[in-house]
Amino acid sequence: MEKPTKPKPAQVSLAEEITEVGRELGLRHGAYPKFVTQGRLSQADADHYINTLYSAKRRLEALNYLIVGLTDAQWGILEALQAALPDPQRKTLEFLLNQPITEAVPITQS
Repeated sequence: MEKPTKPKPAQVSLAEEITEVGRELGLRHGAYPKFVTQGRLSQADADHYINTLYSAKRRLEALNYLIVGLTDAQWGILEALQAALPDPQRKTLEFLLNQPITEAVPITQS
């Protein structure tokens, strides 16, 4: 009998991650005012949570924008850097660079 394996999470593109964070922001903008009115959430906490998601969305957009714009020569430099890094940083850079990129996503200004 084979040992059951955990299913691997589906790999999604950065554009899909950005879209999902934007969708979540929309949901929270709709729900948080009710939660604040009902006393289930303070306005300060609601503002903090929404600002944190906006920050995450902007970072994902910036990462996507950066990676999409790289030339072949710049990819070569990153690969050389990756090889020279200690293991934890190398694995992190490897993870970031191996995300599927489907399209450039404009960076949100707000």
